[in-house]
Amino acid sequence: MTYNVHRSTIYRWKIKYNKNKDFKDLLRKAGSGRPTKLKQLQLKKLKKIVIKPASQFGYESDFWICKRLI
Repeated sequence: MTYNVHRSTIYRWKIKYNKNKDFKDLLRKAGSGRPTKLKQLQLKKLKKIVIKPASQFGYESDFWICKRLI
């Protein structure tokens, strides 16, 4: 894997580009999923927490799992 891009991704890019010969077709588009429920400040606080090991917050292991974050 060169440049941290998988071979199948490069083939997909090539197909997209060959359709219209336009590099704009390769730009990433916004996701269509549900909008985030967290505000920007909440996201920053959450990031500060999950960077630390979960054991610092009283859990047996250092891993963060979904149940711990809810």
